[in-house]
Amino acid sequence: MPEVEAVDVVVIGAGINGAAVCQAAAGAGYRVMLVDQGDIGGGTSQASTQLVWGGLLYLKDFELRTVRALCRERETLLAAHRDAVEPARVVYVPGRGGRSRLLVRAALTTYWLMGGRRRARPGAVDAFPEQPLLTDGNGDAYGFEEGTLVESDARFVLRWVLRAEAAGALIHTGTRVDACAYDRGDRQWRLDLTDTRTGRAASVRAACVVNAAGGWADEVNRRAGVETPFRHVLSRGVSLALPRDPCHTNHLVFDTDDGSALTLAPWGPVALWASTESLHGTMADAGRIAPHDLIYLIDHYNARFRATVDVGDVVSVRVGVRPVPVRRGQQVDPRGVGLSRHHRLHFDADRRWLSVYGGKLSGCLGLGAEAAALIASRLRPSSAPVAPGPSPATAAVAATTTFPGVAAPVVAPAWSRAHEHCRDLEDYLRRRTNIAQWVPRGGFGRHDEHAAAIQQLAQQIHEGDVGAATRDLLAYRARVDAQQQVLRAARELSSTSLGVPA
Repeated sequence: MPEVEAVDVVVIGAGINGAAVCQAAAGAGYRVMLVDQGDIGGGTSQASTQLVWGGLLYLKDFELRTVRALCRERETLLAAHRDAVEPARVVYVPGRGGRSRLLVRAALTTYWLMGGRRRARPGAVDAFPEQPLLTDGNGDAYGFEEGTLVESDARFVLRWVLRAEAAGALIHTGTRVDACAYDRGDRQWRLDLTDTRTGRAASVRAACVVNAAGGWADEVNRRAGVETPFRHVLSRGVSLALPRDPCHTNHLVFDTDDGSALTLAPWGPVALWASTESLHGTMADAGRIAPHDLIYLIDHYNARFRATVDVGDVVSVRVGVRPVPVRRGQQVDPRGVGLSRHHRLHFDADRRWLSVYGGKLSGCLGLGAEAAALIASRLRPSSAPVAPGPSPATAAVAATTTFPGVAAPVVAPAWSRAHEHCRDLEDYLRRRTNIAQWVPRGGFGRHDEHAAAIQQLAQQIHEGDVGAATRDLLAYRARVDAQQQVLRAARELSSTSLGVPA
């Protein structure tokens, strides 16, 4: 990056929101720079249930606008991006004494109609493959259809970043925004940046800034002197990857006593059991896995399935912080009751600063288009629109390799470094591939049997720089060990009673 770069739009945050806005703006002809202090999809966007859904659960709070929008976007993704999203059968297994069966049927039918009747018609199912796995698999169950990600949530985010790059966007990961200042004279923002790996400083001037920093958005606004009528409530969601039974092919949904739901999603060799939901005041607290989160999930799993599990069966743990938009001054129930999941955009049109609140994988395209329209209301693009299409990296056939414990080929580290902005082991093992989530202990294996393979990966990612590879390997192992400490603490605290996340 030059010492001072000039662009039309800077997008802060390379999660799904930032990626979608970047792609929409670049496609509209704006010169865009996307910056993130971490990796592409490195925050909440890497911790979904892999489901692209129309927001069925939001019907209970009468969020009809949200459900209609999410259903519409699900259908757009399924129609135009079948290589990234495919249909998925979902089986809802009600708990005994739970929701009224008549109400369930009515809700599912309403949901199907709101989706334009494009998915398979919902209805009661007498038998499904996972029935023998359940402790009580003889009751009523209901089937309906959603969408699911073909690869992973992190690679889904990468898809839009690479498309934006193909349209001319500048992508800078590992880049921290140190300061933002607005010059009223030339109506430009100046952002001071630092490469977090090299320490190199640079600046960028932009006519418009999009704050898509997710759970960090309020802090970014505060530092930039931007005020909005919204703020984020931070909800921690923890999920577990467990060994998948061969007969598990459907997404399963279960009721909980507090009116929420738990899901079991098939994903390669694992099943994602998701998720907890608890409110926290800071990103540091919200992003920290607690032992009782794991106990809660394991106890609820064991209450529903014949083959019980314990902490030792956990393949990997995922934690995501859902930033939920609320109005400033709004009183929030500590249980999260009544919070709307619909995204909110606030545009300071005078200074051309756009703040993004909320957002979901399912609604990314609509959010991106809405943001691009707001930008266009105050700023003309510097070039002609670019026809949408895949990036050269996604259009070409990626070089692949193998990793022990993973049946399917994975993208090769050299290719990922050259074409996918992969800069370190965690980028590669956690987000460019699923190795860290499909192989225990972050890919090292339960008994460290894959340590040599990971060491080789580090050397390839760092192009033979032994010092950089060693530092990266040690840092990655430290993060894996920290998560293992939480698992050990959960094992010590395990009990047979249902835990409640704090």
